[in-house]
Amino acid sequence: MSEKALDATDFPAIDIDSPSLKEILWHKMREDLSRYIPRILDTEKLMCPACCRFLPFADFDIEHIIPEQSLADDPPEVRAAIPKIERGGVTLLCKKQLLINGKKIYANGCNSWKGRFYDRFLKETFNAKVVIGGTYTSRHQVALFVIGYLGLFARYGYHITLSESGVTMRRQFFSPNKFNKDVPLKCQMTLTGAPDLRYNEQTEKYWKPPFKVSIDRNFFCVVVRNSSIFLPMSRNPEVIVSRKLPFVPQKYAFRPDFVTVFH
Repeated sequence: MSEKALDATDFPAIDIDSPSLKEILWHKMREDLSRYIPRILDTEKLMCPACCRFLPFADFDIEHIIPEQSLADDPPEVRAAIPKIERGGVTLLCKKQLLINGKKIYANGCNSWKGRFYDRFLKETFNAKVVIGGTYTSRHQVALFVIGYLGLFARYGYHITLSESGVTMRRQFFSPNKFNKDVPLKCQMTLTGAPDLRYNEQTEKYWKPPFKVSIDRNFFCVVVRNSSIFLPMSRNPEVIVSRKLPFVPQKYAFRPDFVTVFH
């Protein structure tokens, strides 16, 4: 049985902009994190899935994985039929100032970092203007890679963040202009095309769930609307983690990696 962290079905009646949604995400993410760091429940903190800092509730905010400006482009019949939370996915990212050795590198945390460096490129990808206009760049590819990671996190939780491949994906989050050298070449290619603007029973799966994930050997294949990308996978999250056996077969072993992008 696979381990799932968060899903839109966990809060179907909650509006995406409701204050209570932040509390629901907070408790579900802390519960998931406690599988790997049990002592987290003795604190009032949570690990940001991007920078891996442990921060209090006030330092987090709701992040729309597919940005709201992209969701606003959806056809009226889609917006009327499917709530934003089901079309875009949500998580929590920190909003605390990013520092290295006490020096500020960004004022507003990971939530705002994603908005500033990626959301415009995602909007242009999903409405296909850059594809049609021939101006699709590496910035669009990196943006897709980044929300692919957040989509995996929303589905599998901190298992993704704390894996060896999760370190690679978290480092890429802070490198918006080009792919890092440790990102496999297979993950630096994307497939994209014209969006499907229809809404009916056959096309509903195009709009929800927002991230379709399949596993191909050592890679995740993540499909997001009209685009797809491969992401690295160091351990299959569909295989449960052993928590009781004193001697654990490698297939069921998992050693969290707490290295941050700032190390």
